[in-house]
Amino acid sequence: MRKRIKVPGLVTIMALTLITAILWVGFEVIRIVIAKPNPDVPAEVLKELNPTLDAAQLDKLQGRVYLSEEEIDKFEIEPVPIQAPPPATVEPEEVSEESKV
Repeated sequence: MRKRIKVPGLVTIMALTLITAILWVGFEVIRIVIAKPNPDVPAEVLKELNPTLDAAQLDKLQGRVYLSEEEIDKFEIEPVPIQAPPPATVEPEEVSEESKV
């Protein structure tokens, strides 16, 4: 019988680490190839917004028409009548004498 050579534990760990690294790199390459590219966004969408409130616009809002609850209740919604379609008439079929027998 042949005597088996025992592989040192460090070599086993290094081999598993190498396999893991190769698989990791391979999967990353596949992910990069399959991934969709970032969309082109227009510059006007990317520009920063002004975080301050426009006082003139706020004054315009205050000057608009205000309706109280009583004024809102004065308006009644009137239903619009819809004409019903005319009923379909079904004429009876003539029964021949042969079919009566």
